[in-house]
Amino acid sequence: CDWIPDEDPPATLDWNMWLGPAPWRRFNRKIHPYEFRYWRDYSGGLLTDWGVHLFDIAQWGLGKDDTSPIRIEAVGRMYEDNMYEFPETMHIRYVYRDAVLEWSQGEGIEYEPGQGYGTKFYGTEADLCVNRGGYWIHPKHNKKINEDIGPNDLRLYESPGHPQDFFNCMRSRRKPICDVEIGHRSTCISHLGNISFRLGRPVDYDPVREIFPTDAAATAMVEKPMRAPWHL
Repeated sequence: CDWIPDEDPPATLDWNMWLGPAPWRRFNRKIHPYEFRYWRDYSGGLLTDWGVHLFDIAQWGLGKDDTSPIRIEAVGRMYEDNMYEFPETMHIRYVYRDAVLEWSQGEGIEYEPGQGYGTKFYGTEADLCVNRGGYWIHPKHNKKINEDIGPNDLRLYESPGHPQDFFNCMRSRRKPICDVEIGHRSTCISHLGNISFRLGRPVDYDPVREIFPTDAAATAMVEKPMRAPWHL
């Protein structure tokens, strides 16, 4: 991948506002509109781009919507011609108190035939793969899966889509299917993986206090300086 020269931003774009608290630099089409995802000043690579959606499903399925992993170990590889700041291939192991979640990214990975992404649950009687296109169940030990839902079975929240669900909940006062705290936890998982990768080692995390209790180097990556006049 080759860098291209900086230039003036489009007349319809407030470049200073787009940068927000990130350091000032001139406009470049290798940053905006799409490739900001791969620069540390603006995003967290594929892990934060796609991870938040897939981790949301994984956390929900594991019953972990209100918590986070306690140990994270990430490895990845930067290709020689990669000009970006995040790896193309990555594997992360997230350890919870009573569960394990793994993330894999790279070319050629298929969770199902023809399906290049998804969240897969490995069970004792069957495996379940879910993505935006549908779901696939693979029974084990010649088990037959009964897809009929009984009167006492757990029924999922029926959502008309996140925007409409949010508006409906404003009127009904119910919690949305993914409220702000769930979104926060799903996002944190991505950042935890990137921190472990950047440090080149596992990190231990306290999901109650949401800190790295004995890791000053990891703690230093939780926040970064903000360009004036932006502040919190």
